Amino acid sequence: MEEKKGYVEHIIYRNQENGYTVFEFVSQEGGEEYLDTCVGTFPFINEGEYLTLYGDMVTHPTYHEQFKVQKSESRSPDDALSMQRYLASGAIKGIGGGLAKRIVDKFGDETFDIIEKEPERLSEVKGISEKKAMDIAVQFQEKQEMRHAMMFLSEYGITSRFAVRIFEEYGSKMYDILKTNPYKLAEDITGIGFRAADAIAAKAGIAPDSDFRVCAAILYALQQASLSGHVYLPKDVLCRSAGQLLSMSPEFIEDHLMELVLDKKLMIRTVNEEEHVYLSSYYFMELNTSRMLLNLDLEFPMEKDECHEDYLDWLRILKKYGTACGVDEPLLKYRLSSTGKSGNKLHSAGMTYRVYRELGMGTFRSLYCFACYAVNGVRKYYGKGKKRGRG
Repeated sequence: MEEKKGYVEHIIYRNQENGYTVFEFVSQEGGEEYLDTCVGTFPFINEGEYLTLYGDMVTHPTYHEQFKVQKSESRSPDDALSMQRYLASGAIKGIGGGLAKRIVDKFGDETFDIIEKEPERLSEVKGISEKKAMDIAVQFQEKQEMRHAMMFLSEYGITSRFAVRIFEEYGSKMYDILKTNPYKLAEDITGIGFRAADAIAAKAGIAPDSDFRVCAAILYALQQASLSGHVYLPKDVLCRSAGQLLSMSPEFIEDHLMELVLDKKLMIRTVNEEEHVYLSSYYFMELNTSRMLLNLDLEFPMEKDECHEDYLDWLRILKKYGTACGVDEPLLKYRLSSTGKSGNKLHSAGMTYRVYRELGMGTFRSLYCFACYAVNGVRKYYGKGKKRGRG
């Protein structure tokens, strides 16, 4: 296995999902610099970063000779020129080539020590205010913390894309979270579900009967049910579902429901002697929807039997609130009857005309709206007939 020491000059391609990276690498050997195209998987990598790479030269059928990296080690630049290259690489925002040179000219081999331990001294360099000096120090520290975090998270099989989200969400708290309750990731990080968190927990040594694991499975079962249109599950159904997921008895699952209720993550309501379990967010959404519908019913009561009162109420709602969204799927089925309001088309047409009059329209405008309604109705039914004929 060959060893190369140098720095990343340019990242050609990087897959944030799996960390696969293609980059140009400058290595030094015998006082000479060599530029190689390298490929490999890296949890974290930046242009200007100094690395020791271990691998072999291979020949790609399309891209020709490449250095295939098997293992890598990060190392800090250990001389003034290397530090200048790193600072000029763009790794620290606000530092270009000229400013990087002035910083290194001022502090030499002690540059990184100054940034870490005495960042206020950076203001001694022309072009750097005290505020900018602190900003440089913060960015420098964040880069170090990010690298350490990426390496730590990669040990749990977490991809670079999710590792960045985790670090941004929790910061330094992530170390304790992953070691004690990795299921919290499923609650807070979009894209990480129960199964992914469960795999991380297994690597972290979390016990299969952990309270955190059981509670996470209960939440996951309700979330899966919501994808099928259910805002709640009967308690016995929920306990069976979560129990099957964990290969545990429903009774063991039931013991953990109250814990989630106390944490305000679940709501339990009894309806006709059956206990319904909701995710709290869905319970309050349904409650608010019910209140809105009740308020609409009180504000727009259906009391005009001599016309199409449902059509009248929708027009009244639109008149007051201004906008509406169409749902292109049937939400309600009803039975047609020859004795119903719509059974006699002539009578139905008269009821439609009265809708416009009830809205306060004058005679001519009501006639105009009715004519539009009639034309569209003919088109609708004629179109249906043509489609049936083609079939």
